[in-house]
Amino acid sequence: MRRRTVAALAVLSVALLAVAGVALTTGGPELRERWVSDTARDTLANHHAVGTDGSVVVAPVNVPERDGVPIGECALVSLGDGGETRWRYVVPESVCTPHALTEPAVSDLTDDGRPEIAVVTTERELLVLDADGAVHTRLPMDNYGYGAPTVGDIDGDGTEELVASDIGGGAVAVEVDGNSSEVLWRTDLGASTFPTPVVGDIDGDGANETLFGTSDGPVLLGANGTVEWRGDGAGIASMVVDGASTERPADVFVGRNGEVAAFDGRNGSERWSATFEANPRVGAVGDIDGDRVVYATLTDGRVVALDAESGDVRWTVRISTGDAAQHPAPKLGDLDGDGTEELVVLTNDGTVSVLDPVSGETRTTYERDVPVWVYPTIADTDGDGSAEILVRYGDGRVVSLAYDSGS
Repeated sequence: MRRRTVAALAVLSVALLAVAGVALTTGGPELRERWVSDTARDTLANHHAVGTDGSVVVAPVNVPERDGVPIGECALVSLGDGGETRWRYVVPESVCTPHALTEPAVSDLTDDGRPEIAVVTTERELLVLDADGAVHTRLPMDNYGYGAPTVGDIDGDGTEELVASDIGGGAVAVEVDGNSSEVLWRTDLGASTFPTPVVGDIDGDGANETLFGTSDGPVLLGANGTVEWRGDGAGIASMVVDGASTERPADVFVGRNGEVAAFDGRNGSERWSATFEANPRVGAVGDIDGDRVVYATLTDGRVVALDAESGDVRWTVRISTGDAAQHPAPKLGDLDGDGTEELVVLTNDGTVSVLDPVSGETRTTYERDVPVWVYPTIADTDGDGSAEILVRYGDGRVVSLAYDSGS
């Protein structure tokens, strides 16, 4: 049967239409709409993901000039427990574009018990806001950003630092204190940079490094920002790392033009590549019967699971066709609190699907007739022990979904 859930108003193009989310259920597993944010915009172009630390949810909401729609407000919006706006930071109209704000990083960088929010903006700066939306730090960047900033202990001093990159390959590491911020290093990666950087012990030497995915391949930087290795392979559009917090070297998995490739974290050498007739977006690494598995979507509407050691295909399923096939990277999360993860996949037509990561079988689906351009954010935002799915729709709305396994 089709069960209509809470209605949500969304502004589409220049007309105001009522858009309702629909959970498709058969009495088994289902996705329940928890809330829909009050951040509708006159555009369908929003495509930077939601950031959260589990308690604070922050969304970049942009209204660029597009297809005859006039410029409106580009803002970083903090959302309340019901999706209502708590505060917003507005980017000047002169730089209000589809990439005005990256996905934010949300973390307590100053150890004051409250999270800070960090984004790279089209004002060509790394912006850090306090929990109440006040500006803490502005640091210049050479260009606007695409991937989110990331947080990690890059120098082994026991405190977390902030790392950010811009679209042109500029990168910076920053220590954020209570009243100020100190730049630890800056560097030019020499190539365009799209994925979010990763901080961890990538090469297995016992010290953390920072990994970037660039249009010329992966680049690993040491604690002081110097290059430790550069991997071959152009055009990295997506990247996921497995093993960066273990005693073994990490494996780096990337999506590039027609290929998923694996790199050795010790030296950046390519371990294997798997070729497809469509472009992949890697998004998660999981486990099937003790074997590590890489999950990716393909731009022809398929989802694929690859053996992390060999690149062999474990399973492939098709979840969409036509225009809806250009879907974002998949994500894993424990949606029902049972200790095992589910696979979440979005399609461009607004559909959210929960898949069995072992078989690829679809467990349940939620539909909203608004495009989606970016991967979901998976986090336990209500403290119930089960992760929720935060979906950034093109009309500026954020939808929070809860999963019921039906068992």
